[in-house]
Amino acid sequence: MPTVICVGDIVLQAGQVITLQGVPGDTFIVNVTGKFILNGARIIANGVEPKDVLYNIIGSGAQVAFSGGGGGSGCCKASVDGTLLAPNRDIALSPGLVNGELIGGHNISIVSGSAVKCPPSPCVP
Repeated sequence: MPTVICVGDIVLQAGQVITLQGVPGDTFIVNVTGKFILNGARIIANGVEPKDVLYNIIGSGAQVAFSGGGGGSGCCKASVDGTLLAPNRDIALSPGLVNGELIGGHNISIVSGSAVKCPPSPCVP
């Protein structure tokens, strides 16, 4: 059974970190109805794989925004572990890091220094 977290806004500033703590086999679904803004902040999955975390950005509204610098080889100060699903919003990684998947239905802007690092696919026997 997944752990479901429902919030209005996620707005984090430089240096702030949220850790989703679990064990292998746990799953997290974070439903966000308002803003999703990371300015030099991180959301980390600890004990679970990024594939087991979903950020479900619900409805239309402000763009999903990552900022705060640190792009390039040390990418990035703003980052999340997991799949970011925002079918009704614009997404801007300027710069930002998604350790997982990025799924959007509107404009997606990924500036130089940003990255989306998809987890490796499991081998199929």
